[in-house]
Order: sequence, then structure tokens, then C-alpha cells
Amino acid sequence: MKELLFTALKGAWVGGTLTVPGVSGGSMAMILGVYEKLILSVNAFLKKGGGKKGAFKFLCTFGIGAILGIIALSGMVVSLMNMFSTPMVFFFAGAVAGGVPVILYEIKDVKIKIFDVLYLAVGIAITVGLSMLPEGLFTASEDAGIGGILLQVLGGFITAAALVLPGISVSHMLYVLGLYTWIMTSVSSFDVLPLIPFGIGVVMGVVFTSGVMEFLMKKFKKQTYLVILGFVGGSVVELLSHINPGEFSFVCIPLLVAGFALIFTLFYIEQRKNKVLEQE
Repeated sequence: MKELLFTALKGAWVGGTLTVPGVSGGSMAMILGVYEKLILSVNAFLKKGGGKKGAFKFLCTFGIGAILGIIALSGMVVSLMNMFSTPMVFFFAGAVAGGVPVILYEIKDVKIKIFDVLYLAVGIAITVGLSMLPEGLFTASEDAGIGGILLQVLGGFITAAALVLPGISVSHMLYVLGLYTWIMTSVSSFDVLPLIPFGIGVVMGVVFTSGVMEFLMKKFKKQTYLVILGFVGGSVVELLSHINPGEFSFVCIPLLVAGFALIFTLFYIEQRKNKVLEQE
């Protein structure tokens, strides 16, 4: 029961941060130590063998927590972003940067060569490139007929890549696709039926992207994590690019440090808990 509660709370935190432009749900899942388990659990349903019951239990618990987190925390986060835009950007930039030690920990036993910096550069370039795409790349609505429904499915599929890949902001991707306002309005008003085509696309995209990520993490672990590290670094750059110098205040730097400290502390607690379990 205690493990289920922790899983639900982690899902709530990941869900609550999904609405913040520049913050990656995948990064938060990795920081909280559930990223690889999420990938493996999704792929467990596509492979022969056991483990499906445990995977289903984990995904349901995490998913319920994420949904509750979106409903309970997203409004508060968005309100804080509107009222204290620059200080909150610094806080979340620190939180995203807190993912760096997590990724470095994953490849601590791997030898890094000078040319491996290219993978880091690729990750940064992809993230910065995505942030430069014009908002409303395509716009879909529930009353746009078959074409609009197909666009929603496609939008869900593309959004799933941002949902799974650490360092890629789901909210920013929704802005780019022209779906952010429509989806946030539908969720806040509990008008979920129009979101079904989008949800189908998300499920399809999560299954596809999870399979790819599991393959890459097994066959090209070092390269994959270095690209992810680039994603995280690019996300920090993208977040800080929205700062208005005129709104900078004395609380910004302490909030930056607090964001980093919060995530690093969560990571440290997770590692201590894992060591205790291993010793048992």
C-alpha cells in the first residue's frame, strides 16, 4: 500500500507539472525514479510473457495520480505563472536543471569520450529548435469533421513523443500544435468527450515511442542518455529565454536554487530508498 501511495504521489507531481511550458514530464519521471519502469510497463503489454498484471497495476496507479495532479495542481501552477511569471520561471528552470545529476547517475559507469559531446549538442539543438517553431503549427477542433478528428489523432501522437522523451515540454508542444487552449479548456470544464480522438493518438504515440526508447536505452544507453541530457540543458535555456529582465527580483536566484534543491533532494531520497530495498 505504501508503494502504491508513493507511485500515485509521483504521478500527481508529474501530472501537475505537465501544464508548465518548458517543463518536461519525462524529466520529472526520470528524476523521481519511475521513468524506466513506465517505459517497461507500457512495453510489457506488447510482449509475450508475464509481468502484465504488475505493469497494469503500476500504470493505473501512476495514471490516476497523474490525472488527479493535472486537475488539482495545474490550475495553481498556471495561476502562479500568471501572477509571478519571472520568479516561477527561475524556480522551474532550477527544477529542470535538477535532472542533470539524475541523468549523470544513470551513466556513471560508462566511459565518456570527447566525440560524445556531439550527442549532447544534438539534444540541445532539437530542444531549442522545437522552441522556435511557430505556435499553432496546425489547429484542430472537435467540430472540424473527419479532417479535424484526424488532426487531433495526429496531434496526440506527436504530443506523446514529448510526453515520453525527457527534456521535451508537453505544454510547449501543445502550443506549437495549436491545441493547448482547447485541451486546457476542455479539461478544466470536464468536457472530455471531444478529447477522445486526441487521447487515442496519445496512446498510440506512447506505445510507439516507449518501444523505441526501450530499444535505445538497451542498445545505445550512453548515447541515448547524453541526448536526453541535451534535452534537459536545452529546456533550461528555453525556459530562461522567456525571462523579462525588467521583472527580475531578489527572489529569483533563491528560487532557482530552491527548484534545483527540491528535485535533487527527491532524487537523493529515491536513491536512499532503493539502497535500503537492495540491502533487504
